[in-house]
Amino acid sequence: MSLNRFFVLVSYAFRDVSKSRVVLVLTVISLSAAFAAMLLSTSILDGFKQTLVDGAVGWLSHLVIAPSGDRNSIKNVDDVVEALNSIENVESFSIRSYAMISIKYDDRTFIPYRAMGVNEFNEGETTSLPYRITSGEFIKSSKPKNAVFGITLADGVKEEEFDKKIIEIGEKVEVSTTKGKKKDYKVAGIIDAKTFLPNLIMVLPKKELEKLDDTRKNSEIVVRLKDPDKIEETKELIKNKNLSVSVATWHEKSGFIDDIITAVSFITGLISKLMVASVFLITSIVIFINVLQKRKQLGIIKSMGASNRFVVGIYIFEAAIYSVLSYTLGFLIFMLIHFYSIENPNPMLIGDFRTAFNFNNFINSLIILIAASIGGSIVPAYVAAKTNIVDVIRGSV
Repeated sequence: MSLNRFFVLVSYAFRDVSKSRVVLVLTVISLSAAFAAMLLSTSILDGFKQTLVDGAVGWLSHLVIAPSGDRNSIKNVDDVVEALNSIENVESFSIRSYAMISIKYDDRTFIPYRAMGVNEFNEGETTSLPYRITSGEFIKSSKPKNAVFGITLADGVKEEEFDKKIIEIGEKVEVSTTKGKKKDYKVAGIIDAKTFLPNLIMVLPKKELEKLDDTRKNSEIVVRLKDPDKIEETKELIKNKNLSVSVATWHEKSGFIDDIITAVSFITGLISKLMVASVFLITSIVIFINVLQKRKQLGIIKSMGASNRFVVGIYIFEAAIYSVLSYTLGFLIFMLIHFYSIENPNPMLIGDFRTAFNFNNFINSLIILIAASIGGSIVPAYVAAKTNIVDVIRGSV
């Protein structure tokens, strides 16, 4: 097709689209809603995944070192510390102790997921837990009788879980261990870790917890890396030092994330496929109606020498015009929703949910939806190309 014929085709397509402004507006609005919905479904999936990842990394950092086999404690903790200090990619680490406890408050006895003992400085350098305090303050070694409660634990101790009635700062609880020791502690702070497990724990200074129960002393070391992209490489470096410990990534410790993402991916993927089908059908219907309404004009331009390729090109280009205008409007709608989500995240137990903008998804969606729109115009364009002025006059079409 020569350049002049191409400009004639483009000019005809633009004139044809702009003749019926009501149809143009309704078509663009319909398609833009589908485009925005598809962009939003992919951004919801990305945002949901990022929320889960932020919660897991904030709680476990990048690597988790635990005792090997059925042991409760890392016996050679000094050797492990020395090894970690020798690895360049290790930025910081926090050694944790755990204990099984029960908590008595008023007439209620509640068994949390576990109690955790940490050094507040090391934990603050390695994880985000000390910065997730919603009220009160984080534990301090200088205040061994103070405890920090995960928000779900604070809810469950008070009355029923998830009734949003939380134990107040300054109240006292009695803690009992499996060894029979009992001590009173004051609630110093409430923490919302933005993930499940830490919201069910009670945090104490490390030395204080080990006085209560030292059977799981030094039972976990969480490690923060300077370059998280080298997580597998650093994991192998630690394993190759033959320290008789188990080394896992945060992802391996948080397998539930994959299960949740798989479920959400199915839903968002189904929505995206339905949106693509909707774009295909809407475009096909609009172009087909356009062809039926303009049979006489098509017959005339065919009789003037317009080729089948020229006629098909007109309607394919019209579909491209609809899709580009619709995608532009749909993208603006999506960005308004996205900015609102960023400014007003939805708080949940697994974290603060926000939509996420991924440029690659934006490009992929653009290609898929424009292809669906153009694909929907092919059959009506073929019907238009077969229009004959003689058939139109005879009324057989």
